[in-house]
Amino acid sequence: MQSGVIAPFCNLLSVMDTQVVQVVLDGLNNILKMAGDQVESICEMIEACGGRQQLYLYDYICVSCMRVKVCML
Repeated sequence: MQSGVIAPFCNLLSVMDTQVVQVVLDGLNNILKMAGDQVESICEMIEACGGRQQLYLYDYICVSCMRVKVCML
C-alpha cells in the first residue's frame, strides 16, 4: 500500500463527527476487503498510526454518551 492513505484516514478517526467517522470506517473496510494478501501489513499500518486506539476511544465515547442520554430520560 504505497499511496499513503492509511495514516490520514486514521487521523480522521479523532474527529468527533459520526458522519466523518462512518465514512472513514467504510473506507478502511473497503481497503481491507481489496487488500488480498496485504491485509496483515495494512492492519499493522493501522495499528502503527494509532487507528486502533482511536477506534477504542471513539467506541468508549459513544457508549458513554448513550449512557448519559438514557440516564436523562
